[in-house]
Amino acid sequence: MRFENACDTSDANSTTVNIYPYPNPQFTVQTDVVCSNQGPVLYAVKGLTGSTFNWTVTGGTITSNLGDSVLIDWGEQFGNFQLTVIETSEHGYSSSQLSLDVLVTGPIIELGDDQFICEGKTAIITPTGEFVSLLWHDGTSTTSYMTNRKEMITVRVFDEYSCAAEDNVQVFVNPLPSVNLGNDTILCEESSILLDAGNTGSSFEWATGESTQTIVVYKGRQDIWVVVTNEYGCQDVDKISINECSVKDLFTNIPNAITPNGDNVNDTWYFDEALLSPDVEIEIFDRWGKLIWHSEKGYPEPWDGRSQSGREMPMDSYYYVIELNDGSEQILGTITIIR
Repeated sequence: MRFENACDTSDANSTTVNIYPYPNPQFTVQTDVVCSNQGPVLYAVKGLTGSTFNWTVTGGTITSNLGDSVLIDWGEQFGNFQLTVIETSEHGYSSSQLSLDVLVTGPIIELGDDQFICEGKTAIITPTGEFVSLLWHDGTSTTSYMTNRKEMITVRVFDEYSCAAEDNVQVFVNPLPSVNLGNDTILCEESSILLDAGNTGSSFEWATGESTQTIVVYKGRQDIWVVVTNEYGCQDVDKISINECSVKDLFTNIPNAITPNGDNVNDTWYFDEALLSPDVEIEIFDRWGKLIWHSEKGYPEPWDGRSQSGREMPMDSYYYVIELNDGSEQILGTITIIR
């Protein structure tokens, strides 16, 4: 601008007007869907040279602030949250607030407590929660996982955004009790048998209604079973049949040879079955049918391979007749002397 006065003199002055751009930040790196527990996520904006940036976040934590960019850890939460930034230029002008809505999402998975199964049984692991697909540790994707052995079960599940979560459960296999009541047997007269289910410390359920580890059973046709439950709740069962007393069956397994050589091993014809009949009498005959020895009632002295007069009988096979004197049939067979 020039100024002139009446004396035809003049002077001039000037000023400079600067026009600065208004800040208007824009996101250059942004993630609006984040997986829960993903770790720090980068967000960045583009602004004017020399500007400063004021970031605010709901639901997350700014772990690193580099001015025009930040790292945010959204943690393990789920939900909708917001990230905002305001740019202030070097000349002091501030932009309007730039906002970004962020969804923090992820599947929910629960396999439950460790499982304990009994040997021979199968554990079925069925996950609960919110997810759209899953993958077991063995590469299968069935809705449930089945196993009959000890192992660590792991499943990884995914939601519609491909966010993943994982859980695991240990399967333990407990042993079964081992129960053996023995072979089926015959009880006669006053004989009895002690049945022992073993497995001390377990619980017992007998067919007789008893609940002890051992029971005593007497003669008479019956089937005796026992269910044993050990400390892990695992069960095993066994059964023994007590058959009717049959003379023929009772004496089936008595010895058929003696070796009377003075070594105190099998020197006499001894068998427990004779003790069951107090009136039993036994006769020994040679191959020509001649009676060579006869016992007293009750068979108090087992035959030692001698004749009634005490003469040692030669090595040979001899016939015997066992008379129980209780109305049952005679028991016939052969006994051999081996010298």
